[in-house]
Amino acid sequence: MLVDYDSKERKFFVLTKSYETVTISYPLLDKDHKGQLFNEDSSDYDYKILYKKNYKENDIYQVIDGGLEKRIGWIFPISSIISTSHDFANNPHYCRYAFLAHIFLLQNEISDQDIIDKDFNDIVDERYSDDTIIFIYKKSLIKEVENFKIESYFASLCEYGYYIIHDYENPNIKEPKSKNRIQLHRMSEDIVSNEYMPRFFGMLCQEKHPIIKFHILYQVIELLIEDILISSLEDTIKQFRDKKIYTRSLRERISKIEAEKDRISMLVEKCGIICDDYNELHEKCISFLTKRGRENIDFPMSIYSLRNFIVHDYRFIIDETELNEISTINGFFEMLILDLIIKYKH
Repeated sequence: MLVDYDSKERKFFVLTKSYETVTISYPLLDKDHKGQLFNEDSSDYDYKILYKKNYKENDIYQVIDGGLEKRIGWIFPISSIISTSHDFANNPHYCRYAFLAHIFLLQNEISDQDIIDKDFNDIVDERYSDDTIIFIYKKSLIKEVENFKIESYFASLCEYGYYIIHDYENPNIKEPKSKNRIQLHRMSEDIVSNEYMPRFFGMLCQEKHPIIKFHILYQVIELLIEDILISSLEDTIKQFRDKKIYTRSLRERISKIEAEKDRISMLVEKCGIICDDYNELHEKCISFLTKRGRENIDFPMSIYSLRNFIVHDYRFIIDETELNEISTINGFFEMLILDLIIKYKH
């Protein structure tokens, strides 16, 4: 599908594969701050379709890479590109990306037949206005990002309620600190390259059963504490070979990382997790456990204790109320897991 733009008519001209021409009005600003008409080559950009429930009309943000402290693109509701009632309708920087969003949708997302049969605004209203978001990034701006992958930002996007699958939400998401900028942090290469990660983000949004959802989340802890075990053993053995430590120290070091619960504490410490940030998670876990005769323990052992209860005593979870408790815990637990994914470094 070929797409061209007529600035006098303020319309896109679309030539379909069946050689029919369709015109589509463009309602927003089509010039930059110098008054120059947008003349964008869409191949200089790329995009990702995401989903966020209950977004606000002004949820339009510059995307800042947290490592570089630089803008790499914009993220906004697709419905905003056919509306002039939000605060960015005359913002030349946003409008450049809204202009590109038209091109991407017409070239890649909407079928020829729909373009021919339906009004563009109706297509956006019917297909995209519910919870669909577009993240557009400029290739020249991401050159400084080492081994750039859009997947590297998935955990950070999820923290703000942007998901790769439709119709999912967590009531505990973070709000951007700035009115018109959202800062995204990348996962380390060690994690983003793990084969579990793409499956994790899909399952996170799709799984409905609270117990299975808890296991999906806890698998990330399993993955990370296994990495801690392996890297710690490798480092200890190297020091032993180099005669920097001796047999007694070797045994002591191995014993310190052998227990799973010890490695969970190491993981939280290693990632610089502030325990007070997860008081609600801890309190929900302790409430669930103490009502069932388990001891009151500190964070993060409360997570480990809940995991043991679910694994070994699931047969005692017998009614909907208990499953609802686990579901509430999962919402807070998810935010911890996303935090760990972002902060963990091999």
